[in-house]
Amino acid sequence: MTEELEKRAWKGEPTPDTPDKWKYIMLRELYQLNKVGELPQDTAKQFKDILLDLDNQPRGEQRAMLAYCIANLYHRMGGDKALQADAWVLIEKGLAHG
Repeated sequence: MTEELEKRAWKGEPTPDTPDKWKYIMLRELYQLNKVGELPQDTAKQFKDILLDLDNQPRGEQRAMLAYCIANLYHRMGGDKALQADAWVLIEKGLAHG
């Protein structure tokens, strides 16, 4: 993920149409959780490091990170269609990984 996309995720910008948009969504959620105080800075940093190297993590780590971000998206999405669409991107990614 480029530094520009990381900055956009920090700002909470809408999901870009890129091959790794699922990683962007997850990073944006980690940043959001940190901003509202639900995820401490040190934990957010650890999660970010795992996320940015997710393809090289054990399958269990990948699934756990996906599940965590999906749960948080569902928690805050309400009627927000963009967040609902983002949740489905993550769910489809999880289903594709079996």
